[in-house]
Amino acid sequence: MLQWIGCQRFIYNAKVGEDQYFRRFARKSLTHAGEFAPIDQQYSHFKTELTPWLSNVPSIILRNGTYLWKQAYARYFQKLGGRPNIHKKHGKQSVWLTSELFSFTEIVDLETGEITGHELHIGTKKFAVGVMDLNAHRAFKIPASLHISVSAGRWHISFNGDDGAVEPSDADTAAWLMQFDAPELGAMAVGLDRGVAIPLATSDGKQFDFTPVQDRRLIEQEKHKKRWQRRQARRVKGSGNWLKAKRKVAHYQRYGADVRRDVAHKTSCTLAADDRYKLFVFEALKVKNMTKKPKSKQDENGRWLRNGAAAKSGLNKSILASAWGQTKIFLQYKARRQGKLVIEVPAHYSSQECAACGHIH
Repeated sequence: MLQWIGCQRFIYNAKVGEDQYFRRFARKSLTHAGEFAPIDQQYSHFKTELTPWLSNVPSIILRNGTYLWKQAYARYFQKLGGRPNIHKKHGKQSVWLTSELFSFTEIVDLETGEITGHELHIGTKKFAVGVMDLNAHRAFKIPASLHISVSAGRWHISFNGDDGAVEPSDADTAAWLMQFDAPELGAMAVGLDRGVAIPLATSDGKQFDFTPVQDRRLIEQEKHKKRWQRRQARRVKGSGNWLKAKRKVAHYQRYGADVRRDVAHKTSCTLAADDRYKLFVFEALKVKNMTKKPKSKQDENGRWLRNGAAAKSGLNKSILASAWGQTKIFLQYKARRQGKLVIEVPAHYSSQECAACGHIH
């Protein structure tokens, strides 16, 4: 599977490099001015004597890599993202498999004739990978494609399908909420304040935070991560012990990410399931700007001045560890399923107290 992932990533990056070359050449050559780089799914010219390992995987893997690149370019033309970029080797890796490379079979009890489960066969006759049991907790349809990903040594197989449930759009929900007057709308609305000490607090007094067990384990995992980072720095890069330390660091980083995602899911699920709330209001915080590094400063003699970078890095780490963005994203789709709406308001003066009467608006 790692070979499949690497080959698909190579084809994707090769298409990105080819596109960058054509666009750079068109700018420097007058004879090619006005000509656009080809946006196609050709990949055969990448299979040369320098890349014999591309023949050790199914050609469908390579074809899917070019399709993913073309799909990314289509998102760029729709102004949904930037141009396709190089996919790096480190971090989470995945491969996209279409129906030619997998199949689902039913496990039937010979005595009763009942379907007791399913098996997922991955690979082809020439490039067989293996079989795994699938214990489905709900009814599902056979997917047309699936993704296999690996992150910090942990593998996932994911696919999706349409359950047929009608989901109202945000515009429809907003039009429905506009039928209520201000007192009624205020009764079904809740303000959500994100902070560092308390990740999320509601306007009616509820607070959502990490449990004491999670806080203690996160501190322990952080200590283990730093210890293995120091060990990795002392070892020869690329050696077996260096790779072992790298996997250890990724394991401890994955634990923190799992805890934050779990807290974000539970918080958003609790809020979305509350029948009192129909409108969720967040402050429009620019987390990316809030977590920027402070600029370095020099005096007239060229010596570097203190800019509070150490203190700012601690604040940035606390902000990013509070799962502000994940909680909002998870709540948006969970509320949309139930006909509720999530909006943002400008953060300016949202907590200012009147000096005369003490009212906070």
